[in-house]
Amino acid sequence: MNVMGHLSRIWSRPGTYVLTAAGLICSYPLLKGIPWQGDDHLHTMMEVVATCLALLVGSMALVRYYSRKNGTILLIGVGFLGTALFDGYHAVVTSSHFAFLIDADKTSLAPWSWLASRIFLSVMLATSWLCWRYETQHGKEVLLGEKSVYFGTALLVAGSFTFFALVPLPRAYFPELFIHRPEELVPAVFFAIALAGYLTKGKWRNDDFEHWLVLSLIVGLVSQVVFMPFSATLFDMQFDAAHLLKMVSYVSVLAGLLANMYAAFRVEINHTKELTAAREEAENALAKLSEYKFVLDEHAIVAVTDQSGRITYVNDKFCRISKYDRHELVGQNHRILKSGYHDASYYKSFWSTISRGDVWTGEFKNLAKDGSEYWVSTIVAPFRDAKGRISQYISIRTDITQSKRNQEELRRKEEDLVERVAELEDTQIRLEEQAGVLRELSEQLSIERDRAQVAAKAKTDFLATMSHEIRTPMNGVLGMLHLLADTELSGEQRDLTETASVSAESLLTIINDILDVSKLEEGRVELEAVDFDLFDLVHRVVALFKIQASEKQLQMLSEFPPDLPRFIRADPTRVRQILVNLVGNAIKFTNEGAVTIALSYGRDPSGDLLIRVMVRDTGIGISPESQVRLFERFSQADSSTTRQYGGSGLGLAISKQLSEIMGGQIGVDSVENAGSVFWFTFRAQTGNAETVNSKKLLAEADAQNMRVLRVLVAEDNAINRKMITTLFTRRGHTVEVAENGRLALERVQDGEFDVVLMDIQMPEMDGIQAMQAIRALDGEKRSIPIVALTANAVAGDRQRYLEAGMDDYVSKPVDPEELFTAVNRVVVPKRESTDIDDEPGVCPNSGATSSEEESTASMSTPLSAMPIFDEGKLQRMREALGEDSLSELLSDVPGETARLLQDLQGALAKGDFDAAQDHAHTIKGLASNFAAVRIALLAKDVEDEVKETGSYTGHLGELENAIDEARDWLDQTPRAIPL
Repeated sequence: MNVMGHLSRIWSRPGTYVLTAAGLICSYPLLKGIPWQGDDHLHTMMEVVATCLALLVGSMALVRYYSRKNGTILLIGVGFLGTALFDGYHAVVTSSHFAFLIDADKTSLAPWSWLASRIFLSVMLATSWLCWRYETQHGKEVLLGEKSVYFGTALLVAGSFTFFALVPLPRAYFPELFIHRPEELVPAVFFAIALAGYLTKGKWRNDDFEHWLVLSLIVGLVSQVVFMPFSATLFDMQFDAAHLLKMVSYVSVLAGLLANMYAAFRVEINHTKELTAAREEAENALAKLSEYKFVLDEHAIVAVTDQSGRITYVNDKFCRISKYDRHELVGQNHRILKSGYHDASYYKSFWSTISRGDVWTGEFKNLAKDGSEYWVSTIVAPFRDAKGRISQYISIRTDITQSKRNQEELRRKEEDLVERVAELEDTQIRLEEQAGVLRELSEQLSIERDRAQVAAKAKTDFLATMSHEIRTPMNGVLGMLHLLADTELSGEQRDLTETASVSAESLLTIINDILDVSKLEEGRVELEAVDFDLFDLVHRVVALFKIQASEKQLQMLSEFPPDLPRFIRADPTRVRQILVNLVGNAIKFTNEGAVTIALSYGRDPSGDLLIRVMVRDTGIGISPESQVRLFERFSQADSSTTRQYGGSGLGLAISKQLSEIMGGQIGVDSVENAGSVFWFTFRAQTGNAETVNSKKLLAEADAQNMRVLRVLVAEDNAINRKMITTLFTRRGHTVEVAENGRLALERVQDGEFDVVLMDIQMPEMDGIQAMQAIRALDGEKRSIPIVALTANAVAGDRQRYLEAGMDDYVSKPVDPEELFTAVNRVVVPKRESTDIDDEPGVCPNSGATSSEEESTASMSTPLSAMPIFDEGKLQRMREALGEDSLSELLSDVPGETARLLQDLQGALAKGDFDAAQDHAHTIKGLASNFAAVRIALLAKDVEDEVKETGSYTGHLGELENAIDEARDWLDQTPRAIPL
C-alpha cells in the first residue's frame, strides 16, 4: 500500500468509530417508540448464537496466543471462553425448555445471569489493556502463568454458577427510577476503561485486530449505557436490541482475528518466497565460483600450503613459471623454490608475520626446476579453521621478472654512461617514482583480488565487488602507463610499456564484460517498447561496419522479405546490440567472401511478430563440438581463437541473455571451413509509421523554416553553455554567451539578437529578473523572443514562466529537437490558419517534459536501480552534436559535478541553505542536460528537502558515489556509450 493509501486508512478509522457510536446512540430514540415484545424462544436462539460466537472468538484468540506468546491475547482469549460459559448458562436458565428444572424467578435470574456475562467480559478486556500498559511502562512481560489464568477463570465461573444456584437474587428492575436497571452501568464502566485504554494505545491505526477490538468495545459500551439500562421488562425492544449488539461486538472481534490471521498468512508466504529466492541465489553464486576461479588462475600464480609450509595445491600458471609438474610440487615444502638470494632474517620476518595471522606482502626471488631465476610479487594470507587456529596459507603472486630485469639493465647503463650521470639520475628518480606507483597499484590489485576471492563466500555480492575493485586500480595502471609513455624511454622500454598497456586494456575489457553479465543476471536490464524503423536500423548497422568490411575486401549485404513489416514496436537498442555483436564476429572470422544480414518473420497465436535475424558469413566455420559451448561465458570455438582474434568470450553469452529476455532465442548453424549462420529471434508488435516519421518530418520542417539566427545563451554553467553553443553552431547559427543575467542584459543592450535562451537560476541576476529588465527596455529590443531554460519542471512552472513574460519554455535536460522546435515557434512567422497552431511551450505530439518523465519514473523505480545515463537521450545528443563534440562535453561532466558537490558540501557545513539549494539545482540541471539521470534525481532530492524544510538532515554519500560511477562509466568510452 502506498503512503497516501496508508494515511487515508488511518484517518478513516476515527471517523468509523465516531459514526458507529453516533449511529447506535441516534437509533435508540427511533426504536424506543416501537411496541416490540419478544419471547423466550427468540432470546434463547440469540444467546445460543452468542455462545457459539464467544466460543469461536476465544478459541481463535488462544490459537494466536500459542503462535505468538502475548499476555494481552491470553486474557482476551480466556475472557471470551469464560463469556461463552456465562452466555450458555444464561441461555439455559432463561429458556422455557428447562423451566421445570430451575426453581427461580426468571425476572431476577435472567437479568443477573446476563449481567454476569457482561461484567466478566468487560473486566477481562480492561485487564488485558492494563497488562499491556504494565509491560510498556516496566519494559518486561507480566508474569501471567497460563495455568493460573485458566484456573482463576474456571474458579470464577464455577463460583458464579454456584452463587446463582444457592443465593436468592435481588430484584433487577427499578421502574421507579429514571434508569430501570442501574446495575447495567457496572460493565459499562469497565468497557469505557478498556475503550479509552486501547484508543490511547494507538495500535488501532495500523493493526487490524485492535481496530476491530475498538469497534467491539464501542458497540458493547453503547449497549450497556443506552439500551439495556432502560429495559423495563424481559424481552422488550431495549432488551433484545442489547442482545443483538452483544452478538455484533463478538462478530467484530472475530473479524479482527480473521484479518490478523490473513495478514500473518501473507507474511509467511512472502517469507517463504524470500527464502526460496535466497537459496536460488546462493546456488547460482556457488555455480559461478568455478568460472571465477578460471579467470583468477589465468592472471595470477596461486599456491596453498599447510601450516608447516608444505604445498597442498598449485595452479597451472605456478607450474609453468617454476618448470615443475604438479605432482612434483604437491607434498613438498615451499623451500624447494629457494634461490639463496634472500638472507635468513627476511624469511624469519615473513614467517613471523603470517604465523601471528597477519597478511604478508613482498617480493621473492625463486629458483625454477631448470635452474633459472624468476621474481614474484607475493601476498600470503592465513586461513583459520572453525576453532580459530591457522590451518593453511594461500599465496597469490605476480611475475615481475621482466620488471626486475629492466631495473638491472638501467643500472648497467648508468655505469656505462658516467658522463651523463646527472641526467640519468634525474631519469632514474622519475622512473623509480613511477615504478613505485606501479608496484603499489599492482600490490593493491593483488590485495583486492585476494579480498574478492575471500568475498566469494558472500554469495551474491562477489561478482559486483570483484569487478569494481579490480577495474578501479586497472584504470590507474593504464593512466600511469600512459604517463610513463610520455617520458623519455629507450626503444625497448617503449615496447615494454606499450605491451603492458595493451595487456591492461584487454584485462579491463574482460572485467567489463563480466560486469555486463552480472547486470543481466541480477535483472537490472529493462526493455523499452518504442516504434522504430527496422529497415533503417539494419542499414545503419551495415553502414557501421562498411569500412571494416572493405578493408578485408568483404561484401556487406542485406535481405528483406517483401511482406516484412518495416515499422515495429520493440527495444531497438537491444536488437542493435545483438546484431552489432554478430556482424562484428562475422567480419572478424571471415577473410574473403561476404557477410549477409537476412530477415524473416512469423506470428504467434496472439498476433505478435516473431522477427528472425540471420547473419551469414563465408568464414572459418565452427566445429560441432565447439558449437555446444559457444554461447557459454568465457567460451570460444577453441583455445587458439582468443590468441588469434582477441575477445573475452562474453559477447555471445550476453547476446543469448538479451534475446531470451526479449522473448526469443539465439543459435548457430555452421560447418567447419564452410562459413556460419548465426541467428536470433525476438518478439515485437506492429509499429506506427506516422509515429516514427513524425519527429523526422518535424525536424526537417524546422530546418527548412529556420533562417540563420543570432542567438544569445544566458547560462551560468560552462559545460551547458558549450553544449548549447555546439548545437546551434553546427546548424550554421551565430552564438554569443553570458554567464549570468546581468551580462545577458548588457549583451542585449549592446547587440542585436534574434532570440535569447535564458537559464532561470543564475548568480547576480536570475533569468526572471533579466527577462523583466529586457522587457523594460525601449524600442524593439523589449520584444526580443526569450525562451526559458530550467531544470524546474513541476506542474505549473511552464504557465508561471509564460505569464512572467517568457515567450516559450524548454525544460532540462534539453532535448535538441524540443529546443529547436521552441526556437522555431518564437522566431519563425506564424503559419497560415490551416497549419497546426502549437500551444506555446508544448511540443507537438509530446506529453510531459523530460524532467517530468524522470520524476514520474523515479516514483516507481528505486534510485539504486536507476541507470547512470539515459542511453536513449545520449543517442539523440550524439545525432545532434556529433560523436567528437559529445565525447568532449561528456568528459567535463564528472569533474564539474564533483566541483559543484564540494561547493554544496561547503554551503551545508556553513548552514548557508540558500546557497546549498542553488548548488543542488545547478547539479540537477547540468546532469539532466547530459542524461545523467541518477545524479539529477539525487540532486533534486537534496534541492527539494532544503527548499521545503530550510535544512538538510541526509548525507551526500550516494550522490558522490553516483558521480564516481559516472566517471568510471565514461572512462570506458566509446565501449560503454551505445552506438
